[in-house]
Amino acid sequence: MSHNNHKGGAAIYVITAVFLAILTYIEFGLIQYKWLGDGNPATILTIVALSIVKFIAVISIFMHLKDDNKTLFGFFAAGLVFAFAIFVAMSFLFTVNSTKNRIAAPTTDNLSSHESSNHNILVEEAGFRFPAGPKNQAYVIERPFESTKDYSFSLDSSNSSVSSPSNSQDSVALESFDWQELGQKTFNSCSSCHQATGTGIPGAFPPLNKNAALKYNSDREYLLKAVTFGLTGEIDVDGNSYNSAMPAWGYLSDEEIAAVLNYVLSSWDNPNTVVNFEAYSPNDVNSIRALNLSSDDTLKQRP
Repeated sequence: MSHNNHKGGAAIYVITAVFLAILTYIEFGLIQYKWLGDGNPATILTIVALSIVKFIAVISIFMHLKDDNKTLFGFFAAGLVFAFAIFVAMSFLFTVNSTKNRIAAPTTDNLSSHESSNHNILVEEAGFRFPAGPKNQAYVIERPFESTKDYSFSLDSSNSSVSSPSNSQDSVALESFDWQELGQKTFNSCSSCHQATGTGIPGAFPPLNKNAALKYNSDREYLLKAVTFGLTGEIDVDGNSYNSAMPAWGYLSDEEIAAVLNYVLSSWDNPNTVVNFEAYSPNDVNSIRALNLSSDDTLKQRP
């Protein structure tokens, strides 16, 4: 029909737009807020039915626009073209060929025999890939132990005037700190990035093997700062660049931070690299906390 014979005027387009918006909001609520329940088959059926209704409404208004105002028809047609272009672009972006990892596969040159044995885990015929992450991307790393568990350390038994401390903030003269078991268990939260072998992931997470010992030799307090306050910014390790943010693990107890650093420095090739190793104590960690650094500060103080 012509524009002159149409009695509804522009009102029909406004009504149609409002109608489609309401249907779209219902679809959103069914998916986001699970109005019909989680996993209810009726949700899919309802969404399909709403899509059919919307399709009929769109086709009906389109057929009307063919003989109506050319300006309104132009706006409507342009929207359809734009929507189709987005659909095509998103379809392409999520294809396998368009999401290939363009990071160059690391070579085995200059790798130790231990590193070379792990190299094949990361490099395949198709090129370099990162190990698969957790299926649930909302996964949150939990504390590795119950905070109420008692990891006590012994004091000089001859000093009867000093009682056993309840936490690491008590200033006491440590005779020994039993960190071996606690350090190994705490490192489970670190191994997802730095790997159980301490070799890290090329291009993503730096190695702790040898590198941690070298940093200890340069500045004993730096490792405490990096674990407690995190590290943000680009760093260079053995000629390789890394720019992944390390979270602050300051919510761990003083005992856990001291223990995990002692475990790292006593593992792999680090014992052969570290010079005059003196195990960290919970008091060392407690002293570092008072600095209250940011992850950017840690980067600036990196030796």
